[in-house]
Amino acid sequence: MPAREPAFCDELFDNSHAGRFDLLGLRDLSFGAPVDWHLDPVSAKRSPLVAWKELDNLDAARTGDRKIVWELNRHLHLMQLAQCFATTRDPRFALLAREHVRSWIDTNPVDIGINWASSLEPAIRSICWLWALALSREWAGWTEADIRKLTRSLHDQMCHIERHLSYFSSPNTHLTGEALGLYYVGTCMPALKNAGRWRALGRRILLDQLERHVRPDGVYFEQSSWYHRYTVDFYTHFVLLARRSGDELPPVVLAKLQDLMEHLMWITRPDGTSPYY
Repeated sequence: MPAREPAFCDELFDNSHAGRFDLLGLRDLSFGAPVDWHLDPVSAKRSPLVAWKELDNLDAARTGDRKIVWELNRHLHLMQLAQCFATTRDPRFALLAREHVRSWIDTNPVDIGINWASSLEPAIRSICWLWALALSREWAGWTEADIRKLTRSLHDQMCHIERHLSYFSSPNTHLTGEALGLYYVGTCMPALKNAGRWRALGRRILLDQLERHVRPDGVYFEQSSWYHRYTVDFYTHFVLLARRSGDELPPVVLAKLQDLMEHLMWITRPDGTSPYY
């Protein structure tokens, strides 16, 4: 991952510490300090802490805009904080990442609330946690109790994904993203009791879905540039993680990924952007 500039890191820390985030094109959204992980600050709606199956997450009158809530709870900013720690060795970045992980676990009981209502969300969140932990592993502030707590939550989130894979609803990037989360945790946390099963399940789904999701011309089957990028991201992670862990993938995986990337190259404008459709 790229190094982060000091100015970026300082601004990231100040905003994250204050619970202020730029999400989905919206700037300076305030989630409070400490962060309220169930709040949509645009509508000022806070999702109730009830079993996720009791929530209609399409009911904005009750939950607010679920996309805004989920985007924060993916914890992409934790990876950025950890990058800043790796670049600067300033412990405040790792400390804040640790506090946000602790806070999230304490305020999101298993299977309770909106942050369990889509299996893709714990998958992406878990990947971000693993990267944050890897990038800040040299920080002495991670205690044995912290690692146990984080590991237990990763276990719970993988169990949730395994029980609620998106075979019948959104069997597109939701399913492949969930599979990638299983493969990540199964690979990076091999001491977990179910790690081997999660790794194998994630691997199988990613391989099984490849032919369906990538057409012979290298275009993602929903013909959406946004989801095409998602698919490139997911399978790039899959290939690199498999390579680093000694998992030899069938040649078709790299061939399909190259086709996906070639299409992406042809739709990329000179300024690096691409059309959204």
